Amino acid sequence: MKFTRLTPLLRTHNLEESAAFYRDRVGFECTKQTSDWAFVERDAIILMIALPHAHEPFDRPSFTGSFYFRPTMSTVSGAS
Repeated sequence: MKFTRLTPLLRTHNLEESAAFYRDRVGFECTKQTSDWAFVERDAIILMIALPHAHEPFDRPSFTGSFYFRPTMSTVSGAS
């Protein structure tokens, strides 16, 4: 068995603002969005951003782990 992708689910109270942050500030593309959730993607990274379910307690966003993004910076030929 080979795992090829991991898609973390991030809960938020403001779906539009959260999707815009990843799109406008981090360079992700919003590839699918409904009124309750959105997928944002960049390179091999996919995040799912979603509003909380009514039956789940959700006072504020929280996370019990860490995400580490490892960008590689490409050099432009001829740049100093």
